[in-house]
Amino acid sequence: MLRGQAWKIGVVLAILALGAALALARFHRPATHANVAASGRTAGKQAALTDPAPYLKALGETLAAYRQLIVLFADEPSLSAEEREAAERVGQEIFHDNLERSAELEKSLASLAGSSEPKRFEILGSVLEWIESGEGLFDADRLAFREILRGLQGAVAADSTLPAIRLHQRLGEDLAALAEIERRYEKEVGPIFERFAPRAIPQKREKWADYVAHLKTIYSRERILKDHGIVLPSPASRPPPKPQGREEKPEKEIFGLRLPPKTVVLTFDDGPHRVYSDEIAAILQQYGVPAVFFEVGRNLGTVDAGGVAHLGPQAGTSRSLLKDGFVLANHSYTHSQLSKMTGEPLRAEIVQTDTLLKAVDAGRSALFRFPYGARNPEGLQILAELQLRSVLWNVDSLDWADPVPSSIADRVLRDLNQQGRGIILFHDIHERAVKALPLILDRLVADDYRFAGWNGHAFEVAKAAAAPASEARLTTGSGESWAIVVGIDDYAKWPKLHYAVRDAEAVSKLLVEKLGFAPQRVFRLENAAATRAAILGLFEDKLGNGALKPDDRVFVFFAGHGATRSLSSGRNLGYVIPADSDPQHVSSDAVPMTEIQNLAESLEAKHVLFVMDACYSGLGLTRGERSSRGAA
Repeated sequence: MLRGQAWKIGVVLAILALGAALALARFHRPATHANVAASGRTAGKQAALTDPAPYLKALGETLAAYRQLIVLFADEPSLSAEEREAAERVGQEIFHDNLERSAELEKSLASLAGSSEPKRFEILGSVLEWIESGEGLFDADRLAFREILRGLQGAVAADSTLPAIRLHQRLGEDLAALAEIERRYEKEVGPIFERFAPRAIPQKREKWADYVAHLKTIYSRERILKDHGIVLPSPASRPPPKPQGREEKPEKEIFGLRLPPKTVVLTFDDGPHRVYSDEIAAILQQYGVPAVFFEVGRNLGTVDAGGVAHLGPQAGTSRSLLKDGFVLANHSYTHSQLSKMTGEPLRAEIVQTDTLLKAVDAGRSALFRFPYGARNPEGLQILAELQLRSVLWNVDSLDWADPVPSSIADRVLRDLNQQGRGIILFHDIHERAVKALPLILDRLVADDYRFAGWNGHAFEVAKAAAAPASEARLTTGSGESWAIVVGIDDYAKWPKLHYAVRDAEAVSKLLVEKLGFAPQRVFRLENAAATRAAILGLFEDKLGNGALKPDDRVFVFFAGHGATRSLSSGRNLGYVIPADSDPQHVSSDAVPMTEIQNLAESLEAKHVLFVMDACYSGLGLTRGERSSRGAA
């Protein structure tokens, strides 16, 4: 076990031992939130608005749906099987409607942020003002907007103007506050928290029970179900429950109750997602477990009138999943409720996605999942004609409704403890699923569960999973190791370099293969991608916002140009030069060493080590620690 100075010295010695002849290392980087702005701009459709009212209205509708989901599942442990089934059916509809609404809002905000509208920062500021301090909002309400804020932060990062930089910082503070709110509700407001530092969203520390009680004054479960056409019988008139442990469904559908004891199948619906699918895949690889990704066709591309598939950008994520050994499956084209459809529209929902999956991989799997689990005889008949098999689930993580990762994990583990086996339903379209997954896998591995994968004919058990090698080889207490690695050879306005990118690639390889860093926690930027905004954004997006724990360690390596500026006091100030820096404007578009020192001190980590391979490295080897901020 490496600790304190030993950890730092070990890393430094390993870095210094690198030779120039080290081979290039392949490194997989998930897409960034900056893709939101590019993908969300549809010509003529997303015109910039000069009034914040439409955005606030959409936020209010998003919040209303989020609150209804909370009410539907607030008393989940006390619900009967019939009540839970009804809540899940309606909740899924509310969730997916809200998902589309949120996606459109995210695109609109990204379009506004990337426009030339003079009032865009004023409008976006009004939106943030409502989220931060809107009348009647509880802390827990604000969790409904986290991914919208994260997408907006990525869009704003593409703008290097001073108002955009200030807005980006404000968004980072809001996201950090939301991370604190999430952590508080993970513990269900047990002990009284110490006073938090001032931040953009002041935290009121409401109890979760008070929040739910407030929501129940606005909505009732019975009213929500009735609005969606479901009226449950009174308890006295309900039929007796069916015996547990016996599967009464047709053989042509797979549910999970016939798996061997202590065996699970991991499934992820509704992707591929531009960020979270890759992150989930990286976690699964670390644990060495298989999974099936049920994908929505419109996320993959389109099918023209002649039946020809035209794949979109997100199909690249699907290809990466296949390359990593995961199984792709059909989850319809638009995620409509297929039980309400017949004829050609129903067939098209299944066939179009099958066509797109075949374009991704000619040997696509023969698995299909009905959205919401809602199916009819005609839909099952179409599956039989296409030689597809329906796969449902018997353990629902409710990650689509529950905003708290630890609660998601507890639910899955509790249900598995009761049923002893099963197919688990997750979604790879939310960050909370990414956070909950390691909590679940750690427990399942410790409890000797086995993980089954699809072999083309049936689910079979893969080899027993082991704890991630990276966690076993490099750990200090329960902390994790993170890294930011930057290499720039191809400068736009500075002399070209020849070895910086190669050194950065070699360092990344060393961290993963020799020092046990998890690949998904090593973030690398090269050449034109290593802009000032991108470099600083990594610290905020990947290491900020509650990602780090107090026992974690951070290693930062920079290879590229440096510069020195003489101050009027006679002191020299050093700068790290990003790829887009202008030699005539170093003080404004480079990164001063003082800012790097501030970043080190702001990170919630036990150790922060910087190695700067530049012309000027004012930090040398400087470590930021929570207890001591002096030079190493």
